[in-house]
Order: sequence, then C-alpha cells, then structure tokens
Amino acid sequence: MSGPEWDAVIATLSAHEAWEELWRLVAHAPPQWGVRMVQTLAEQAWRPDDQAAFAELAELASRCTGDPGNGYADTPLKRHTGELHRLVVTPDGTLLAGAVLASGIRLWHLPSGSPAGALADQGHWSDLQVFPNGDLIAGSGPDMVRIWRLPSARRDGTIPIPPDIEGTPHQARIAITAEDQLLVTTGTGWMQFWRPPWTRPERRIGELTLAVRHPWVLANGGHVVGAHGGCIDIADLSSGDRFSWLTGHDGAVRCLAVTPDGRLVASGGRDGTVRLWRLPGREAAGVLTGHAGRVDRLAVAPNGKVLASAGKDGTIRLWRLPSGEPAGVLPHLATHLEFTPDGKLLVSAGEGPIRLWRLPSGELTGELTGCTCWVTSLAVTPDSGLLAVGTSTGLRLWRLWHPALTTACRTPLSRLDRSATGRLGSACRGRTEVEQDWARMITALVRWRALQVDH
Repeated sequence: MSGPEWDAVIATLSAHEAWEELWRLVAHAPPQWGVRMVQTLAEQAWRPDDQAAFAELAELASRCTGDPGNGYADTPLKRHTGELHRLVVTPDGTLLAGAVLASGIRLWHLPSGSPAGALADQGHWSDLQVFPNGDLIAGSGPDMVRIWRLPSARRDGTIPIPPDIEGTPHQARIAITAEDQLLVTTGTGWMQFWRPPWTRPERRIGELTLAVRHPWVLANGGHVVGAHGGCIDIADLSSGDRFSWLTGHDGAVRCLAVTPDGRLVASGGRDGTVRLWRLPGREAAGVLTGHAGRVDRLAVAPNGKVLASAGKDGTIRLWRLPSGEPAGVLPHLATHLEFTPDGKLLVSAGEGPIRLWRLPSGELTGELTGCTCWVTSLAVTPDSGLLAVGTSTGLRLWRLWHPALTTACRTPLSRLDRSATGRLGSACRGRTEVEQDWARMITALVRWRALQVDH
C-alpha cells in the first residue's frame, strides 16, 4: 500500500478504537508504519496480553523520530540567505565552507548548521579547496588566492594573481595535489605550485590551455587534464611536459571527470558523446553514446566503477567502468551530480526536485521537494549522512538516511529476516543515533514477529 493508504488505515482503526486490530497489523506492515502503530497504541495507554514484548517495542519506538522510509531525508535543518556557488566540507565532516556571491566566504558547524564565522566578508570568490588534512583552506578571489587556517579562520598567506596583458583582473582556478601542494592556474594558461609560507612558487609550468573558463581536472598519478574546444590536453606535473592533443569530439568539450586512481578520464561533449581516455598512455578507451543532446555534467563513483553523465536531453546515464558498458538511464534534467562517499547514492539536482538514486540499481529512492530555488552546488559529508545544497537564495542542509535502513523500513515485516536485520545494525554503526535507534527497532520487530509465527 502507499503512504497515504497506510495513514488512512491507522486513522480509521484509531477512530474506532480498534486497538487489537491495529496491534495485529504491526506484524504485517512495513516497519515505518509498524512504528507509528506502536507509538499510537502507547499514546492510548493500551496494552496487549503480551505486555513485556509490547513494552520493549514501545520503548524503542519512542526513540524513532523522522521517517527514514520516505526519501532518505528529514526536513531541512537550516537555511541561510545569499547565493552559494561553491561548497566544500572538511575531511572530518565538522565544518562546511561556502562562497557567497559578492559576500565573501562563510563557515558553518556540522551537523547543526550553526554559523561558525567568516573567512572573508566581501568579494567574489570563485573556487574553494580544503587541504587533505583539513587544517588549511584556499579560496580564489579577484587578483589573488588566499589561504586560511582552520578552524581558527586565521589568514595564512596570499598569492597575488597578475592581470592579463590588457590589465584585466584574473580569477584563478585551484586544486590540491597528492603532495599537498597548492596548484594555481589562470586564464593565461600557466600553472604554479605553492607551499607554506606562500612567499614564492616552487615551480611553474607555462604554455598550457588550462584556462579558468575551460574545464580541467587534476588526476592522481601526477597529471592535469584540460579541454579547449573539442580537444583534450594532458600535462605531466612531474616533468612539466605537455602531451600532444587528443581529439575525437565533434564540438566543444563541456565537462571532464577522472577515476580516483587517475587511470581513466571521461570527457562529455556538445556532440552528445562521452569519451574515455587512459592515463598515462593517453589512448582512446571508448566512445559512449546514447544522449540525444549535449553532455553537461560528469561524475565518477568513489570506487571508480560507475560513471554518471547528465545530458541536455533530460536523462542521466550510468556507465560501468572501465568498459563503458551502459548501466541504466535515469530521467532527470540535471545540472549537478554528486555521489555520496559511501557510493550508495547518486544525488542529482537541476529541473524540479533534488533526486536521490540508489546504486547500483538506479532506483529512485527519494525526492527533496522543499528546495524550489536554482541549485548552484552540492556537497556531502564524508560519512554520507548530510547533504549540503547551495542555491540561488542560500544554504539548505538535509540529513540522509542509510540506504539499507530505508529499504528495510519500506519492506513488509514478513519479508525481512533476522540475518538481514542483523547486518542492518552493523551498517548503521557509526551513523547518527536516530539511525541506530531505527535499526534496533526493526531488529526487535523482526524478532517479535518470528516468535509470533513460531507460536
């Protein structure tokens, strides 16, 4: 039955004070509705013959808040004003930084969403990067890149960015290398490598096409991959050598993505194709077709085995890597894609509500309908438990439920077994307390039902 139908059943039985019938129905309903039934019976001070079992379930149900079966997310925790076009989370998941359009860089505590100060109170900051150990954050502003200490927000250094030959101010793109170097590149096509105390660059690579306005990505293994028009350009950071042009797209390359091991690069083009390239050998590794329009966004799963591509045709396509074999088509006109760090979910944002897709099946498992503004950025905490959404009007935080918990909550109790629910407890270990409470409740419900059947 659907959610409204279960609501109607509970309301009807409660109106007729049919408590025995409601208690019997607990053994057949999905846990998310069984919990509500137990809570209703406890509120009425009703008790069945088996009072000990009921007391245990009622006590557990009293701690089950929210609705993990309904779209993975609770009501947004916080909302802050101002357009956010870049969001980053520290590696320990305790701090969120966001670049607010023309209003500087703001910090928020996680998971509460409470303000934690500001790194800058004004200016347009186009890029943010947190260093892997979480003690430094770099921001790209007009004519400079600035570095701060975290969590103190103390300024640690400033890297000036010279204007172009016509005197026009530059805004840099930044990245952090595997050696904890700060990599800076601008529209003039050069890259510089910096370390504390940020007084002079360690080295510089020139005559590259990695301009701010063009897509580029940093790959593990010491390579930078950039696009200019329909061509791919690969630079070896260790030697400063630029590989020859890689061609294949019929039209401009709009987006790039790289696998975590740095061995495979994907490029999405205006021609509607996704192309794969191997590193460091720079061989073509496949042409993925299926989109009926340009490809605007690419994302690679944390395990490097799934690629997602979002097209202007209103679809998201999943591909298995490294083969490029099609793995599913998801209906959404998306402008942003983000995998959760545990690889269980793909988050897509664009036209309509934010959508949550379970992997590897591609099942639509939830929609965040409270966000009606244009989404400008996405970020997920390292534990995959919190989704930060930057919009044209501010920041919204959503708590994500563990996918295994959501599935269990939606499954009729008769179809859950004790071994599966035992694994559910292990899966939710280390997550939020409310998720662990739900796992305990579902385990108790399955155990109780098994005893009912045996007798």
